[in-house]
Amino acid sequence: MPLSPSDARRPPAERGRGALERVYSDDRLARMASRGNVDAFAVLYERHHHALSRYCRAIVHDEDDAQAALDFVRAKTEWTFNISAAVDGFEDEFEKTVGTEISDFHKGNTKARTRMIAQYALAGEHNYLVIGTDHGAESVTGFFTKFGDGGADILPLFGLNKRQNRALLAELGAPARIWEKVPTADLLDGKPGRTDEDELGLGYDLIDDYLEGRDIPEAAAERIEAMYLRTRHKRTVPVTIFDTWWK
Repeated sequence: MPLSPSDARRPPAERGRGALERVYSDDRLARMASRGNVDAFAVLYERHHHALSRYCRAIVHDEDDAQAALDFVRAKTEWTFNISAAVDGFEDEFEKTVGTEISDFHKGNTKARTRMIAQYALAGEHNYLVIGTDHGAESVTGFFTKFGDGGADILPLFGLNKRQNRALLAELGAPARIWEKVPTADLLDGKPGRTDEDELGLGYDLIDDYLEGRDIPEAAAERIEAMYLRTRHKRTVPVTIFDTWWK
């Protein structure tokens, strides 16, 4: 329905939810909602309530699964370190500095790096080493954050692919809910719970078969090899004047 002349002269914020939906970004709507605009809040809810519900469910499940993993490991000490405030503060400062929002992808990497800041702070205070979780399937595809989960002192799973990690956990008697869980980095706010395989564009079974020397489709092998070469910089220390691999 076309706008009447009087409506056309009114700003979108005064024309109701339909105009807000068409005109304003999430960021603008969030600021309006924070000032008490119920229509802006309603539009945000309609846009994102399904994703928000999935995200909340994922948080609950991830918390339970993390506790199950800790119970299995039987760690002598457990800490819960909430990095949300640090990540949110970085996001705000980024926007103040450059005048635009940080992308969801790079905010996800910020989360991974902030986790490691926390782990190294705790490790440094107690003279501990930081154990990383990267394994062969992640390493060959570069599916980790540089100086994030890729930054650790020890990588005990490095020589194992995803399939072998599952088999190891099963052999050690870990709860099936841990090793049967669909792998997800879950770092994206816009796509909560997005699976690793969806993000990689490849299934872990294909990557594992490649690493084990089995036959896989040529297109899949070429994709793995291209990812390996493109992410070479992640699997080394910073480049010096004596390095030539990058040329």
